Amino acid sequence: MDNINRFETESIDSLIWKFSLPAIVGMVANASYNVVDRIFVGQGVGSLAISAITITYPISMLLLSFAMLIGIGAQAVTSLKLGEKQHKLAERILGNSISLSVLTSLILSTLIYLFLDRILHFFGAENEIYYLAKSYLTIILVGIVFQISSFVLNGIIRAEGSPRIAMLTMLLGAASNIVLDPIFIFGLRMGIEGAAIATVLAQFISAAWVFGYFFGKKSLLKFKLSNLIINQKIIKSIFAIGSSPFLMHVATSGIFILLNSSFLKYGGATAVAALGIINSVVLFIMMPIFGLNQGIQPIIGYNYGAKRFDRVEKLLFRGIFYATFICTLGFLLLLSFPTYVLKMFSSDDANLLIIGRSGLRIFILSMPLIGFQIILGAYFQAVGKPLKAIILTLTRQIIFIIPLVIILPKIFGLQGLWAYAPISDLLAGVLATTFFISELKVLRQKQLKYV
Repeated sequence: MDNINRFETESIDSLIWKFSLPAIVGMVANASYNVVDRIFVGQGVGSLAISAITITYPISMLLLSFAMLIGIGAQAVTSLKLGEKQHKLAERILGNSISLSVLTSLILSTLIYLFLDRILHFFGAENEIYYLAKSYLTIILVGIVFQISSFVLNGIIRAEGSPRIAMLTMLLGAASNIVLDPIFIFGLRMGIEGAAIATVLAQFISAAWVFGYFFGKKSLLKFKLSNLIINQKIIKSIFAIGSSPFLMHVATSGIFILLNSSFLKYGGATAVAALGIINSVVLFIMMPIFGLNQGIQPIIGYNYGAKRFDRVEKLLFRGIFYATFICTLGFLLLLSFPTYVLKMFSSDDANLLIIGRSGLRIFILSMPLIGFQIILGAYFQAVGKPLKAIILTLTRQIIFIIPLVIILPKIFGLQGLWAYAPISDLLAGVLATTFFISELKVLRQKQLKYV
């Protein structure tokens, strides 16, 4: 139990570095799935293939949303129960999480496959883009169970105090994908299908590794067949906390359907390719913040459960500081080198470079504000206050974005369409600030009560 006890005894900065840094490295590695696929596909197949992958992005976000529904929820609940010294209940959460992951994966893969043609046409895929997107997605569906299971179990590994193992899981998957992509795309000349096969194989390797961990001697929580039986109370607690990131990514999936259709309307397939590139690059930069979340979330959850509210406040402030620093650094880098970034994906499409360079500079204008919002949402998840996290998520991902995407391009065209991102982030930042001030007062009242 030493890994768990240090959550309330070791220094705040030491814990953040020990738990967040491995998670950051792992999340950055994990984000390479999107970036590496687009780089190799863009250079090996062409910008039209990038457009096809971008068209399928709502499906990817939908799959990730279910992984987060189970994974983030299970991680937070496990942390709370370990903080309350309920070890056997934490093991039941592990077993229920495995059952949920497999069951959800089977349902999703079956439904998407049955309605794949209708889904792609609804997304706006036509002609060659449609055939490329269908070829890619048909293979990706095979790996859903590996993707969701590895994500969920990795969160529980972090919750039990083993961030390095969680980091190795994601590094292993990312490295496998980087190695396999050029083999299948260039070596075997399989094009976009090769990129999909490489991704599925990498996901399988990650899943095999993480399942092996819980059957080994190093894990604090042990896998037991009896814990696979789904318990309604456990599922409700997982869903309650996991619902915020779930809704965020479901909303993101819906928003990208709207975005793809809007970019097709105002800029054609080239604009969609530019959107896909910019989104993958910005997401790559955001991954350290998601890694920071995953590192500090179990520490916050444990200390909140242990009523160490002074440490909870310090963790919150440190998280906001580091997240803002990462966002600001990413903003400066992208603003300084937009052409270099775009040429990584396609060096011979002049139109893509022109559209992408202009769009990137607009898209990232409010980027320094995003880290604060993400950390605050993660905090509310960790302490079992999902409603506030949901409100923050819905405003930033739906309520502010939808009218902006509809109205702005009608007035300013494609340039206006890019501006939806900075404006929505700015508005959401104002709301997040009010939530932060209110929660800070509550935390300090709790500190006085439990001194």
